[in-house]
Formats: sequence, C-alpha cells, structure tokens
Amino acid sequence: MQNKDTPKKLNWLLRLFRKRVRLTYWINNKEHVEDICWFQEKDKNCIIFKDYYTKLTTVVKHHVPINYKLEQQK
Repeated sequence: MQNKDTPKKLNWLLRLFRKRVRLTYWINNKEHVEDICWFQEKDKNCIIFKDYYTKLTTVVKHHVPINYKLEQQK
C-alpha cells in the first residue's frame, strides 16, 4: 500500500483519457487535498468525487457548508 508521500503513477493510456483536477476542501479548518477525475456538489453540505488513480467514489458530508477549490492539472 502506498502512503501519501510516494508518487502514484498511471499507465500512459489512462493518463491520456482522464482529466486530472486537484480538489482542495476544508473541514473544521483542516485542509484536505485530492487528485480527482470527477466532481459533483450535491448541495452546500455534501460533495462527491472520484479519485484520479483508483476511480473510487468518495462522499463528504458535513453539518456546515464545505468550502472547496478546484484546479485543473496538466
């Protein structure tokens, strides 16, 4: 299993067809950064995204609105 510090790699063909976006969101003033390939804001308290490397879907819910920032990566 890889930890967060080791770089992850994808096959060149997968990189060709997947968009990579960096998602930064804050919960309780703690910053979380993820590389994603798909994103949806269900409402102001819930976001859904797919991990760029594993394509696993993650749902983040919080009792207060979630602040986030999306940045296109090359």
